[in-house]
This record gives sequence, C-alpha cells and structure tokens, in this order.
Amino acid sequence: VTVPSTLALSNAGVLSKTGGTGVSTISVTVANTGTLTATTGTLELDGGGTLGGKVTETTTGAVTLGTGVFALTGTVNGAGTLTVDSAATLAITTVSEAIADAIVLDGTVTVASGKTLTLSGPVMLESAAQIDGPGTLATTGATSITATPYLDGGLVWHNSGTVSAGAEIYTAYPSGTGTVTIANQAGGAFDLTADGQAFYVYPGSTLALSNAGVMSKTGGTGVSNITNALTNTGTLTATTGTLELDSGGTLGGTVTETTTGAVTLGAGVFALTGTVNGSGTLTVDSAATLAITTVSEAIADAIVLDGTVTV
Repeated sequence: VTVPSTLALSNAGVLSKTGGTGVSTISVTVANTGTLTATTGTLELDGGGTLGGKVTETTTGAVTLGTGVFALTGTVNGAGTLTVDSAATLAITTVSEAIADAIVLDGTVTVASGKTLTLSGPVMLESAAQIDGPGTLATTGATSITATPYLDGGLVWHNSGTVSAGAEIYTAYPSGTGTVTIANQAGGAFDLTADGQAFYVYPGSTLALSNAGVMSKTGGTGVSNITNALTNTGTLTATTGTLELDSGGTLGGTVTETTTGAVTLGAGVFALTGTVNGSGTLTVDSAATLAITTVSEAIADAIVLDGTVTV
C-alpha cells in the first residue's frame, strides 16, 4: 500500500549547497525566510515556493529556479548568477523588487500592477524569456537579447541602461491584446545589433515605442526595420548598415546619419520637430512622408527624396 505524503519544507536559517560541483535539486515547494545560497556548483529549486529572506549566489556557486512559480518577497543579493529556467516563473506580486545580480532569463517573469522590478546587473534574455505585466520592468544595467523574448500583459519597460538587441522582440505575445510600452529613457542606449525586423507587434495589439536616449543600429551591414510608430525625443542613428523606420511617428530630438550608417524613412508620415544632423544620408522612400508642420527646419545633410515632403 502506497500512502501519499507531503513534505512541508521551510528555511529560516541558511540552506546552502556547500559540496559537489554539480547540481543539488530541491523538488518540493520551499518557504524561505532565511538565506538560500550555494558556495559550489548549483542549487536548483524545482518545486516553486515563496522566496522571502535572501537568495544569495556566490562567485563559486549559482542558484537556479528550475520549475514552478516562485513568489519573490525578499531580496536577491549575491556576486553570482540567478537563472530562471524555461519551466519556472519569478513572480513580483506584493512588493517592488530591485535585483543587482546577474540574471539569465530563459523562463517567465510576471510583474503585478503597481509594482516595479528593477534590474541593475547584467541581464541575458534567452529563447524562452517571457516578461508579463501589467507592472513595470526597469533595466538600468546591461541587457543582452540573444534570442526572441516575449513581452505581454500590458508590460511597461523602462530602459535607462544599455540594451543590445540581437534578436526580434515580440510584444503582446501570446495574448494579442492590449498595449506593451517600451520607453528608452534619457541616458539609455537601445542598440539594434542584428539585421532584420526589430519588433513584432502581435495582431490586435499595440506597441507604444518611444526613445529619449539613443536608439541606434550598431550591428549588421544590412537593414534593421522598426515597423511600428516611434516617438523620438532623443537620438536616432546608425553606425553601420541602415536604420529604417516603416510606420511613421514624431521625429523630435536628433536624427543622425553617419559616414558608415544611414537612416531611411521607409513608410508612414513623420512629423519633423527636431533636427537632422549627420555626416551621412537621409532617405525618404516612396511610401514615406516627411512633414514640416509646427516649426521651420534646416537640413544640411545629404537627402535622397523618393517620397513626399509637406511644408
């Protein structure tokens, strides 16, 4: 006769992996109000639970959330790396959180309404990364996108650090509803490091995209396309290839082409309220309109006009 049993596992002291260079797995739910840490190898949590207290990775030991839903109510504070695997969810539900540690996200993060998750350490978004709102994600350090991430649930993403986007970003996926906001703030850098479409907006939804920092094509010798409307009050530029805007918007701030990178207005109506100032070429394609509506403009750059200008 098999009798079902339950392990109620809690830690108010220090629960640590201190031996072995491989993985030690805890496959039941854990309620932590103390310290979870590893000084060697990897401590992997595979049953979900509540992460109060502290989660502390070290230079010699990592912590991985492997499977389950983990409600973060404490702190993540260490010199190592926290990994959220594809079957795990890190849930910011009751308090806003600030994490300075290195994070590898291959799973899901959810941020509740009115809450903010601030990531100031190095962040890597991998192939299964899903970040859902309706709360706010604030990235203030270096964020590397190595494979397509998915943003949904009305997430608001504020970046004041440096984003290196080497893959297309899907928004409002999989729901196909609501508005996802991506705001590159003053002091922030949003670098498109690969050719191709930068954002895929799921049908039936909206991406509110704005730039008050520097949004630049910095990698690839072909074309990087932004296919949704953009509100710019910062700098749009390209240091290689071509940055192509294909859905209109407001061009405040500065549009700066370089000797090695061009900017193309590919499609849509662009209200120019800022400056065009660079050593390269601005192209207005046949499906695009450059509209001079509120202020007079003076452009000294090379221009290829295959579309429309209205004054």
